[in-house]
Amino acid sequence: MGDAGVEKTNDDATECKCSAVNLGYYSDRYIQKFWRKRVSRKPPILNRGYFARAHAVYLTAQWFVETVKAAGLEPQIVNLGAGFDTLYWRLLEAGLVPTGGFFEMDMPTVVAKKKGVLARHPDDLVTHGPDGAGPYQLVPGDLRHPKELMRELEAVGFDATKPTLFIAECVLVYLDSEDTVALLATLASTVADACFINYEMIHPDDPFGKVMVRNLELRGCPLRGLAGCPDLAAQEQRYNDAGWTGRPAQDMNAVFAALPADDLARVRRLEIFDEIEEWQLISGHYCISTAFKDGSGIGLDHMPF
Repeated sequence: MGDAGVEKTNDDATECKCSAVNLGYYSDRYIQKFWRKRVSRKPPILNRGYFARAHAVYLTAQWFVETVKAAGLEPQIVNLGAGFDTLYWRLLEAGLVPTGGFFEMDMPTVVAKKKGVLARHPDDLVTHGPDGAGPYQLVPGDLRHPKELMRELEAVGFDATKPTLFIAECVLVYLDSEDTVALLATLASTVADACFINYEMIHPDDPFGKVMVRNLELRGCPLRGLAGCPDLAAQEQRYNDAGWTGRPAQDMNAVFAALPADDLARVRRLEIFDEIEEWQLISGHYCISTAFKDGSGIGLDHMPF
């Protein structure tokens, strides 16, 4: 994996999130703390895409925390390859404390940078909820070595007996297919009650997909796992093969259409948006796939996406 190239995608995503937030697509008063440069306004198609991605993940995390707490249990969340993501603080602000803990994992260089930002903003980027609930842990690790990763998580308080939401946004696609399957299988064999949400590219073999793959290769970000999981059906099957129950995956056209109507109406008023065909083409090459394990029967099969 071209780690330097993949690390650069974190910077790109952070600036794009800042652009969307600045224009009112969604609320996040924390993301700007991770971007000290001037934010260049992104095209409407990018702003809308980052909104759809961020909002779908947020709604899934919200549903998960509420569902697990309603069952009288403690939810915990693990964000794999989290980069400069701010979901933890957005959940705290909304009163959605993942009382079992919130764990982020990324490459050591990214973790070191993020720890530096946290140190500069200790009053805003707190590392626990009220009365110490929902502690935040930031762990360096390598997804290509899942057993080591689990030991590192357990060393900072991860509890495999607690229901867990695993999040991976544009992460698995950079791994070789066998590494992703090994990771998913390790997680499935470790936790009895869990959900997984994954966001990544699909359809590498049509004309647009070939250009997408080539552009990322030129930036040092080869999509090593895309050929082995190229479409929606393969996304679901990969979960099943690794010991999860996969749900039907959806491309981002379907995900966007499934977001709350009030949010969609608000977003559509923010900018003039003429690139309908381009939007549908790009959104058709990204997807959200989800899976669950509901050993305790607490309703984890009812994920929102």
